[in-house]
Amino acid sequence: MHVKAENKGINQGLFDMIITINRECNFHKMMKIHIVSLSPGEAVLTTPVEECHINPQNVAHGGVAFSLVDTAMGMAVRTYNTVGATVEMNINYLKPVRLGDIIYSTGKVIELGKKIIVVCGDVVNQNGELLATSRATFYNRGTKLIEL
Repeated sequence: MHVKAENKGINQGLFDMIITINRECNFHKMMKIHIVSLSPGEAVLTTPVEECHINPQNVAHGGVAFSLVDTAMGMAVRTYNTVGATVEMNINYLKPVRLGDIIYSTGKVIELGKKIIVVCGDVVNQNGELLATSRATFYNRGTKLIEL
């Protein structure tokens, strides 16, 4: 699966840095997480659901959707050139994720505070069906990815 990420309005240097971080992250490689697009306060990611993701109930383990949406929300924070760390996160699973699905997650920053960042995210399949919805609080570490 090859996805060419689209820059939808963030600084090009910041965009390139986020792309590099994604490509070099071992967890992202293992999960096959690809960036679809980045815009100010928003990130869209995708991953294919493969045999290694399937649990004993013959659906994808909940951690697959959880990991994708957590990553999307974290990248949404990074589009503001801010480094955050997940403090808490909840997720509501609405429909099962199945083998062969291509799932997408959109993370959106709701509030970018000096210490606390509130973010929401959704997971959908290739048919646009809402599979899970999430909300998280990130700690603003006060560091930048690049000097702008």
